[in-house]
Amino acid sequence: MTLLEIISGRRNLDLNVQESSRYYFPAWVKEQICERNMINIVDKRIASDADVEEVRRSALVSLLCIQNDEKARPNMAQVVLMLQGKTEPHASQIPSVTNQRVEDRRNTDGDGDYSDTDCIV
Repeated sequence: MTLLEIISGRRNLDLNVQESSRYYFPAWVKEQICERNMINIVDKRIASDADVEEVRRSALVSLLCIQNDEKARPNMAQVVLMLQGKTEPHASQIPSVTNQRVEDRRNTDGDGDYSDTDCIV
């Protein structure tokens, strides 16, 4: 979670945001990754210098590290290799991120529910 907060410059739970889907930060980050909007994740103060691939990789590793099932989390050696780009997290490893604070979200065209199922990253 700390890595996500460093990348974004914001806290895990932000009750001041307008969109309810952004209350629980990991769910919002996963949504941005699935929609290929990595630059939205980055702190605006450093966005112009951000490497989109590094943001994607760091965010994916962060999501892997905060899974509810601690046995599914990568160990630190695996984290280091993934952050260095020497190994790639598999899309199937990315957890479904939900929280009671996240209300139903709509997809981008507004015609149905947004699904929080795994995406291809």
